[in-house]
Amino acid sequence: MNARIPALDSQAVGALVDERWRASILPELQRYIGVPAKSPAFDPAWADHGYLDAVLRQAADWVLAQRIPGLTLEILRLQTADGQPRTPVLFFEIPASGSASGESAPASGETVLMYGHLDKQPEFSGWRSDLGPWTPKVIDDTAPRPELVRLIRRSCTSTRVPSAVRRTSHSTASAPSSTARR
Repeated sequence: MNARIPALDSQAVGALVDERWRASILPELQRYIGVPAKSPAFDPAWADHGYLDAVLRQAADWVLAQRIPGLTLEILRLQTADGQPRTPVLFFEIPASGSASGESAPASGETVLMYGHLDKQPEFSGWRSDLGPWTPKVIDDTAPRPELVRLIRRSCTSTRVPSAVRRTSHSTASAPSSTARR
């Protein structure tokens, strides 16, 4: 019942996380930020523009590329009561696994739900001349703190002001708090 958990080599794990962040996650975030997929409240012709479909497909492709055993993925296309398209939904499910070998875990009857959205707020004004709402810029602060990488962006989360996503060598990601929240 009390299985021993093997000790992890924190430096090796940190190096793997750093490599994956730079090789896979950061480029995907940059591609995502570059697409002006605005909320339907700010882009009434969202379905015609296709930006939400583009970022949804990008997210789905990234999830599938992780090759997680047992993963199922579905893009749901719903309609309003009067037949108008609603924004698409990316639904994926991953069954619990009980061991590194991939054995199924016993059913617990519990579910973990994670929710997010891919639509963004409008771009607004006030950007520095070297930044823009749809052009992410990576600043690698290698001088004093090489573990800090900042991705300056707009509309990667629900903040309404330009901010930064930070990832430390311990793989914690954070976004600076903002008083302007949706």
